[in-house]
Amino acid sequence: MSVKQRKAFIAIDLGASGGRVGVGFLDAPRSEPLIVHRFENHPVWVPNARRQVLTWNLIGLWHEVLEGLGAVAALAKEHHWDLISIGVDSWAVDFGFLDEEGNLTEPVRHYRDPGTSDVLSDLLSGLGARTIYERTGIQFLQFNTLVQLFARKLERVSPRVEANRSRILMVPDLFHYWLCGSRLCERTNASTTQMLSIENGNWDAVLCSAAGVTPSLLPAIVNPGFLLGTIRPEVSEQTGLPADLKVVAVATHDTASAVVAAPIDRATEPQDWAFLSSGTWSLIGVELARPVVNDASLVANFTNEAGYRGTTRFLKNVAGLWILQECRRAWDVSFDELYVAAQHVGDAPKRFDVDDPSFLAPGTDMPERIVAVADLGSLLQGKAEGVRRGIIVRCLLESLAQKYAENLETITRLTGKPIRRLVIVGGGSRIDLLNRLTEEETGCKVIVGPADASILGNLLVQMDAYTENVSQ
Repeated sequence: MSVKQRKAFIAIDLGASGGRVGVGFLDAPRSEPLIVHRFENHPVWVPNARRQVLTWNLIGLWHEVLEGLGAVAALAKEHHWDLISIGVDSWAVDFGFLDEEGNLTEPVRHYRDPGTSDVLSDLLSGLGARTIYERTGIQFLQFNTLVQLFARKLERVSPRVEANRSRILMVPDLFHYWLCGSRLCERTNASTTQMLSIENGNWDAVLCSAAGVTPSLLPAIVNPGFLLGTIRPEVSEQTGLPADLKVVAVATHDTASAVVAAPIDRATEPQDWAFLSSGTWSLIGVELARPVVNDASLVANFTNEAGYRGTTRFLKNVAGLWILQECRRAWDVSFDELYVAAQHVGDAPKRFDVDDPSFLAPGTDMPERIVAVADLGSLLQGKAEGVRRGIIVRCLLESLAQKYAENLETITRLTGKPIRRLVIVGGGSRIDLLNRLTEEETGCKVIVGPADASILGNLLVQMDAYTENVSQ
């Protein structure tokens, strides 16, 4: 294939700690994406009439996206790429309100905002955990979209504010709207809201009513691979991208995209593998043909999220590398320094529950929280600072590996599916020490997948959509 014929696809991947704009090529679909632009994602505390609210800086992220798209357009011109389509994936559960003219009515709140910390019990007392779980198959987390909307309902905003909200869009759907004007919602991310019916795949009227959401606020749902439209003329003009560039709804939940990129041949290999999407969150689970919704999965608080091509991702959320990220921020040292320090420690003196609620909120006091939860105070006395850090990080990594093992045992019990291989994708796949500890703790063969799995899965869905459209 000549250079001039090389067909290229653009992926925008927005993570909780940073974003990327990358390019993939049809003639090398599973090659590492070309990352053209990387940027950080910092939440912002914004005061309103009631309190300080933790929000996402979506306008800042949009600016970075446009910078990245301009760089892609320049490279495409230089190398004669044929740009086919673009798609966005991001973290789950968070959303924005649009008014009739398509403007954001208020900052998009961060799922770690404390406004939901005390309302889940109120929601459950009204509807009951069993009712919600049977209707959605989704695990209970204090920041699910259902809980966030219920908390907004309890805030009792003014009628004027309420009337100004005409549409709810999840974060990746907002970016698709800015790219092409689409006001639709993609299924994999919609499933994380805890408002999607597991029976018919549409918004659940009972749960929407409980959250104070009218049907008119909710967008129609589309599957991954759906063509949303072509980019807005103003985006084309600003970035230099071709005016006929297609916008495709990929598997917009970044975990769904990451699982698409797992280096497994679904058609020929044994189904004895599980996935671990290792990043700010660790999401550990299996890909199934249908959901698992019963008393045992409810008690275990496992979730059934929509996957690519009608699959179900049966998984559990684990706190993940968020705790380490906050520790690094507090200490202002590199991750590599922390891994080396942890390696020198040897076995951890103690382990702790990484899902302890005290680790949810951001803060540079994260090391002190670990010391308190793990009861490390006496063990750290008199130690040099570097040694103290090494002990804390070693305890964290071993505790994560232990949590992975516990959840894999639960998956086998709930599904009857023996797990012999664990495919690790995402940024955490680069941590050799954690991979080794995970292999030892779980007894599974660890397969290290792509670190840029979300962006690669994003691209693979676009390529599938293109080739299927061409074949028709």
